Parts: sequence; structure tokens; C-alpha cells
Amino acid sequence: MTGAEKANRSLTPTTAEEARQIVQEAASRREAIYPVGGGLALDELLPKPRPGIDLSLSGLDRIVE
Repeated sequence: MTGAEKANRSLTPTTAEEARQIVQEAASRREAIYPVGGGLALDELLPKPRPGIDLSLSGLDRIVE
């Protein structure tokens, strides 16, 4: 299995702090972050150049003042 064929980790943070930690860890490991959108399956149609993290922000569903 080549690097491009490895499965990505799918993460859905529920707080801004969790999102920040995910991004910091990915940066330190030099992992790619692929945003997951609102229902379009374009990620299945386009090959990802390298393995990484599928990051959905759907868990961040409220405004914090």
C-alpha cells in the first residue's frame, strides 16, 4: 500500500480547543488536513496526494462569546 492509498483519520472536534490541538498535532507531524464539507462527496472523487486527517467542523455548532 502506498502512502496515497492509506486511509485518512476522520476527526470531528466539538470545541475550538480540540480543533486547535488537532491542527497543531497535524502540523508537528507534517500531516495533511483535508476539510470535510456539508454533504458533497467530492473527496471521494478526487485523489488525495498524501495521507492525512479528514477534518469536519460540524461538531462546532454553537457561537461562543
